[in-house]
Amino acid sequence: MFSNLSVSAVVALLVAMFVAAPSSVIACDVPVFRYALERWPASFYNVIVFHRGELPAEARAAADWLGSLADEDANRPCNVAVRTFDVSAPKSADPNAAMPPAVEKIWNTRKDKPLPWMVACFPSIPGSLEPAWEGSATVAAARRLVDSPARRKIVEAICGGDSAVWILLECGNREKDTAAAAELNKQINLLTKSMGLVNADAPDADLAGIDYEEGPKLRIGFSMIRLRRDDPAESAFVKMLLATESDLAEVTADEPAVFTVYGQGRAMLALVGKGIGADNVGTYAGFVCGPCSCQVKTQNPGVDLLIAADWLAPFRDAPAVTVPLPDVIGAPVKPVAAAATQPVAPTSAELAGTISHFVIGPVLRAVLLTLGGLVVAGVVLVLWVARRGSGIGA
Repeated sequence: MFSNLSVSAVVALLVAMFVAAPSSVIACDVPVFRYALERWPASFYNVIVFHRGELPAEARAAADWLGSLADEDANRPCNVAVRTFDVSAPKSADPNAAMPPAVEKIWNTRKDKPLPWMVACFPSIPGSLEPAWEGSATVAAARRLVDSPARRKIVEAICGGDSAVWILLECGNREKDTAAAAELNKQINLLTKSMGLVNADAPDADLAGIDYEEGPKLRIGFSMIRLRRDDPAESAFVKMLLATESDLAEVTADEPAVFTVYGQGRAMLALVGKGIGADNVGTYAGFVCGPCSCQVKTQNPGVDLLIAADWLAPFRDAPAVTVPLPDVIGAPVKPVAAAATQPVAPTSAELAGTISHFVIGPVLRAVLLTLGGLVVAGVVLVLWVARRGSGIGA
């Protein structure tokens, strides 16, 4: 749609929007990746379990365990909230017991699924729920939903100081996958050597409340993870990545895709096929390593991924950066000490009572979304041109 529009023209448009927008803010020298790690807690996914009658034991165990991962901890080991719905129960006048319209919409399109059925939904704007993954409500599925080898590598790299992790989702075509890996590896190696922080001494870091004496050493660093689509251990993660855009699964059916992950597991829009090149990789790296504007997270591009992790472990000199997951459902989850730098998350009780965290969002969030609309639109437009304007598979 925007293939004939030059990137420079869109950038100029974006600059004009920033100047005109009343919500624009002054940037400081803290790089985006560091500000995001410390100040942008991953938004919650709603996991909905549909069942008929009494919830079977295994589904109950899976739901209880997932719920325990967000057990009112400031560092919540996982950005997940769970609620179960008995589809055979009579409609209730109690808003806390009734199925919200957004949930009912999902159920109406999945009535033919074998129950109990579990659906994980992306963090979204009030009044909508967008599925990221779905499957049978089993213990094994619950584990795959929040944890996998690739996600552990992401957490280890970012908590070890990497600015971003580049996930190469292979398409299965060896020639294309090899070429994409070689090009991506070449570009991130060049960027690691050539890029510099805006101000390595960061004299204005205190504007964002960031203390570089704590946590990972501030540096420019990238790593790449190759991910096979048919890896059973990564099945839920692959589905989640492909669901970040409505047409992505179709567009990447025979093309590799790259996802840039930074902060507490926030992924940028995918680079696809021939879009995996110097210009686009450089643009993404420039954003992640550029100066932050101390904005709310929703005014920046990307979508949070579902990852079981203690992102602030390096700020406490903790040895483990991924949350230990019990081998047996029902075993206690290892507690994680709260860190002063982490904003307090909503309690699991608040999220379990209703799903208003996404469906009926607070007024403040709606206001912020409105104020940030121009900024978001401009950034998305630039990224869309960068990803799709270069052509896919041509």
